[in-house]
Amino acid sequence: MKLSGSDGQSFELTILGYQFPNMETEDFDSNWLIIQLDVHHPKGHWRSRDPCLLTYEVERLAKFFEQVSRNEKVDAEEDFIEPNLKFRLLTPGSKDEKMRIYFELECRPSWAPSDTVGMEDLWVEFPVLQINLELAAQSLRDQLSIYPQRATV
Repeated sequence: MKLSGSDGQSFELTILGYQFPNMETEDFDSNWLIIQLDVHHPKGHWRSRDPCLLTYEVERLAKFFEQVSRNEKVDAEEDFIEPNLKFRLLTPGSKDEKMRIYFELECRPSWAPSDTVGMEDLWVEFPVLQINLELAAQSLRDQLSIYPQRATV
């Protein structure tokens, strides 16, 4: 799944596999996914790999993207158990609506390390009208078809 802006910023999320590929019956541990991020930010490019999302969190993110693309009412923020990523809508419902993606902990670049959460000092953002969130949602679901939820919560 890739989001790209006209200013050179981009955010790409790829599911590389399960953190515990042989564990299939544990509610949480069976569903942790190793996520690779490839980010182009005004201050530099970085790539990270971390088991920071669960299968059902990726599905929830896909649903969030679809709802935003359809101008449905949503919570302005989508965050996860591991606080490495956060998606936030700025000025929801306006023509200037933006999607901002925050990076924390292991999802940060080596040039901006942090061992605390909630700094909200590193992000990329995209005007919602310039990105295809339906395509992003479909891309997430296509990846999840290879790594589906294995145990129910």
